[in-house]
Amino acid sequence: MNKLLNIVDKFKNKKILVLGDVMLDKYVWGEVSRISPEAPVQIVNVVKENYAPGGASNVASNIAELNAKVCIVGIVGNDSTKDKLINELEKRNIDVSGLIEDENKRTIRKVRVFGRNQQLLRFDYEKKGYVDAKTENNIFDFVSKILDEIDAIIISDYAKGTITKNLMEKLIVLCKEKNKIIVVDPKPKHKEFYKNATLITPNHKEAHEMTGFAEEEPSDMDIEKIAEDPMLRLSMFQNRQIVLASMIAIGAGIVEAAFISFPTLASLAMGVSWETAAFMLVPLSVAIAVGSPLAGRLLDRSGSRAVVVASSLAMVVGMAGIATWPGSRPAFYFCTVSIGLGLAGIMGSALNYILMHETEVEERTASQGLITLFISVGQLFGAALVGSVVASMAGAVAGYSAAFFGVAAMMAGLTLLAFRLKGRVAEKETVMRSLKE
Repeated sequence: MNKLLNIVDKFKNKKILVLGDVMLDKYVWGEVSRISPEAPVQIVNVVKENYAPGGASNVASNIAELNAKVCIVGIVGNDSTKDKLINELEKRNIDVSGLIEDENKRTIRKVRVFGRNQQLLRFDYEKKGYVDAKTENNIFDFVSKILDEIDAIIISDYAKGTITKNLMEKLIVLCKEKNKIIVVDPKPKHKEFYKNATLITPNHKEAHEMTGFAEEEPSDMDIEKIAEDPMLRLSMFQNRQIVLASMIAIGAGIVEAAFISFPTLASLAMGVSWETAAFMLVPLSVAIAVGSPLAGRLLDRSGSRAVVVASSLAMVVGMAGIATWPGSRPAFYFCTVSIGLGLAGIMGSALNYILMHETEVEERTASQGLITLFISVGQLFGAALVGSVVASMAGAVAGYSAAFFGVAAMMAGLTLLAFRLKGRVAEKETVMRSLKE
């Protein structure tokens, strides 16, 4: 620890020049409590905003914290972001005389939006491409003039265009002549730029890329293949019943994701309040609760194929009906009840029944998790599908109708596949064989 403290202490009053891609980071902090009625996206109520140097500017800021004297060299545009960045750097006692204005560039800005301390998205403002010969020469001339006063140069390369091959070659030759240290925080795509630098500092991933020995992490599928006792045996998917059950579970997940948007559609198409629109989903919830025991009775009498086909048809009717008559309250209630009954049948006992009797004894516990897994996959896909279709049509009622017609069409295809499930007689034979095991 003492050795480390001694090294840090030696930074005091050292003169360090940082050259690279300067940026301004902006952070927007807010609260998220509701979904936009215009599209299925979160609304952020902004509470505060703050700024910080980013990219090479952040490197300069960190060095300044070690009590070194820092001069930052980079490219900025003629814009308000430049002024804000200079202000943030000067607060940290960083010399900004090396910031060169380029009329062909904009000052790079990254805006991160946080809701409840979780990053939601990021906006990047930048104009890509290498600097021209004139700007490159301006950078080199500035560094040449003050190099005798500098103890070391740090190159902070983010591959945004400030660092060029020609500039690096000239700087490295100049540093050799002046006996100056030049350290590079590299980008693998520019590895040829840094030849003969004093030191380069790639992280683990960058080092693998630069040497051509990129790490290949095994996928989950690879791990499952080589495991002595895998969580999920891929051989299970050689069984047609299991494959069909998994596909139908994905369909159920898609429908489940889609009905989350029903209150938004009701509010837009019927002009009801958000509270009323949310309350209009109560019949769907009741249908799911009532439908589960009914599906169990039908399963005992007619088998899983009958339950799955009937449930899938109910969801097709419900989704198509809401898409066709989005402004009709009676149709809305009828269709949501139909969807609720369909979900109860699919997500209740039918698919679990199939997997319970189609798998080996040692696989039955793990197989039950398959349904949850594929329903989750369907939910992710359904949310992306509905969101993208609605967004492409500016959040209008027509967008929701188009998305729900798409979901209905998918479920219709899965309904046809459901007819390929085993009939009652064949299923009974499988069940009896399963029980003997």
